[in-house]
Amino acid sequence: MAGQGQHRPHRRLPPDANGNLASTTDTEGKTTVFRYDAWGRVDKITTAEGRVTVFTYDDANRVTSMLRGTGFNSDGHTGPTWTYAYTSDSVTAAGTTTATDPETHATKYQHDSDGQVSDVTDAMGHKRSTKFDANHSIDTSTDAMGSGTTPGNVTDYGFNTRNNLETITQPTGGKTVNHWQTIAGADVPKDSTNPDGEKTDFTYDAVGNTMSVAQTGTGGGNVSYTYNPASPTCGGFAGQRCTEKTKMTAAKTVTTTFHYDSAGNLDTVTPPAPLAKITYTYDALGRTKTVTDARGVTVTYTYDNRDRTRIVDTTNKARVEYWYDGDGNLTQRTDSTGTIKYDFDPLQRETIRTLQDGSQTLLAYTPSGNVDYYQDPAGTVDYTWNEVNKLAELKDPAGRVTTYKYNNNDVRTTTTYPGGTVQKVDPDNSSRPKTIKTTSPKGTPVDLAYSYGYGTSGTTEGSKIRSSTDNVTGLKTTYTYDGAGRFSYAEEKKGTTLNSSWLYCYDLAGNLTSQGTAAGCPGATTYTVNDAQQLTAKNGSTTNWSYDKIGNETAGASTPEGTRTAEKWTDHSQLTSLTVGGKTYTGQYGSTDQSERIRLGDTYFHNGPIGLAGTSTAGVDTGFNREPGGTLNSMTTGGKAYCYLTDALGSVIALTDETGAKVNTYAYSPRGVTRASTSEKNPQPYRFAGGYQDVTGLYHYGARYYDPNIGRFNSPDPSGQEENPYLYAEGDPVNRIDPNGLFSFSDALDTGSDIFGVVTGCLAGVTAAAETGSIAYAAAVGGVVGAGVGSAVGVGLAVVGSCALGGAAGFYGAEILTYG
Repeated sequence: MAGQGQHRPHRRLPPDANGNLASTTDTEGKTTVFRYDAWGRVDKITTAEGRVTVFTYDDANRVTSMLRGTGFNSDGHTGPTWTYAYTSDSVTAAGTTTATDPETHATKYQHDSDGQVSDVTDAMGHKRSTKFDANHSIDTSTDAMGSGTTPGNVTDYGFNTRNNLETITQPTGGKTVNHWQTIAGADVPKDSTNPDGEKTDFTYDAVGNTMSVAQTGTGGGNVSYTYNPASPTCGGFAGQRCTEKTKMTAAKTVTTTFHYDSAGNLDTVTPPAPLAKITYTYDALGRTKTVTDARGVTVTYTYDNRDRTRIVDTTNKARVEYWYDGDGNLTQRTDSTGTIKYDFDPLQRETIRTLQDGSQTLLAYTPSGNVDYYQDPAGTVDYTWNEVNKLAELKDPAGRVTTYKYNNNDVRTTTTYPGGTVQKVDPDNSSRPKTIKTTSPKGTPVDLAYSYGYGTSGTTEGSKIRSSTDNVTGLKTTYTYDGAGRFSYAEEKKGTTLNSSWLYCYDLAGNLTSQGTAAGCPGATTYTVNDAQQLTAKNGSTTNWSYDKIGNETAGASTPEGTRTAEKWTDHSQLTSLTVGGKTYTGQYGSTDQSERIRLGDTYFHNGPIGLAGTSTAGVDTGFNREPGGTLNSMTTGGKAYCYLTDALGSVIALTDETGAKVNTYAYSPRGVTRASTSEKNPQPYRFAGGYQDVTGLYHYGARYYDPNIGRFNSPDPSGQEENPYLYAEGDPVNRIDPNGLFSFSDALDTGSDIFGVVTGCLAGVTAAAETGSIAYAAAVGGVVGAGVGSAVGVGLAVVGSCALGGAAGFYGAEILTYG
């Protein structure tokens, strides 16, 4: 392990006798070996841990097979093999490429001589098509919902003469419009208007630095920036960001300042008071060495020779250590809760996880790489997959079976639970749910309908839910949003009779300023917000509102019965103690954030690789069966199973038993407060937006805790990706979720605004990182796919294309909703 400030060993790249790269030896002395065939093509790669991949080729030097070695026989390596067949004679000719997975499921790609894929037919015969314009930009894409002579649903794309994406029109009519401008030779966004009419404007200086990002319309805010001139005023180099100014009201703007050392590394950040300065130091290789916060807590980082974090230690000895194998897989983590060990198969997939208490989880895989089964002390959950790798069946440890069906777009439309409970989802042409209806032998537990149109008579197609109708209760809720896209008012009616209503009012930065029930701001209950965007008073009273020096809540009084006091936090900002209703709850966590909970109060958590597997409270065990991606299937307790039924957001709205009878019913305010109409015969914790609600009233969403009474987290965003450090789901809990507490997104993704949002978010992340010296984090979180970013400064414009690629790739490859 390289000491802080020391130079690490060099990588070694020796050639073979023919001048080919024979092997690479990394800075930890681990060697990867390359073998070549008679034509100089790589036909075998052996990693440092002995993992093998074997390739074969045709006469045109195209890969015809790829084998991932898992064993041996008399012919050599054996293992899952993917094969590739081509109809064209050369790589420059039009034709069809067929990719066949190890289970003989074949996907056909039809392409032209430029390599543009015009048609994709999957292993179930479902065809998707793409047309391109003369500049090779996508003109239209057609989904797989066509039948006979009737085409599928078409998404239309419009590009300007410089090949920038200007418009996206969804099949249902929603339209995103983007305008561009050329600054310093690079094309950057000028403004973007999403299908809901929400517009964002961007301005830049002469060299392409972002000067401001402004949301227009009612409630829209503005963030502006200043940069180092040629003679730097905030240390570092010209062009690095010096200030970020957030407009909170028409009369108040707050400022965060940045300063850099002589190497251009960010060395201090000074946020608005009452928060105070954060200080950073670096080793000789430019890696973060220490971070000292306003509490006086110093976190120290130690790295191995491959720049992987080996040790994280703190002032109060909250030490975490990590170990890796030669291929870079994390094999062990040790912290105050004990040691977790991870084993991997020849394809570098996790197989065995040994937890702190010595218990184990096991993952096994199909030849195509899907999870075959998951096993933990509660038993084995088996999974079956269809020809296009969508989950077809789940069998729980007791043999209870859930089956799944999909439409041609691979959108799940039918889930059949044990006992004959069937949930059907009818998606619209943009794949958003129009209706969700559940039937069982005992009746109709769920019957919901959604609309997305707004404006006069609801004829303008948007991306947000504008109304939801519960046909079981007869209640219809309509939703209104401000110009910044934040949910602001809702009315729930039965017929023409008003049943309930909710009003939320915000400042320009998204902080709650008041709430109530009557339309029109301000609401009856008012809140005071300081410059650090912390709520400090309710109706003028500051009692039980307080924070530590880095913004973690130490007391919060959102409701009298839910008042939190004596909140205590570790050096890693993990909530370890709080008192609610006269009872104190102690928390314990693994690693350096709050995602892996070990206990809270008298509840202990059994964590696994696909999410929380079970809890134990006062001797009562509860298990959770999940899909491989983490989505909840059912709860087990006392030898019985109860299936989860959810709405379009993923909120749990009912549980049914093995006979199909509805045993639990849940209702929420738009921000997740459990309503009086909730009926629960079998207590369980998962509720609003799939979150785990503790007995304290807070929801646990990954890295943070959420208070639904005020729509805010009780600690600032640790990722730095959210515009407001405390606001949940960007103020839109009707359409957006934040299951990890780090970054919110829309459940039913809107193609136009979400792709453009990913692209501009990536650009913003790269720009900020280049200016502050934190490019590694932006690359990991901001969506820089394939950018190959290795330096910290001056790379913003170089990765614009990768941002666009990453935005589209990330959107189309998304598997949404993993709860844990």
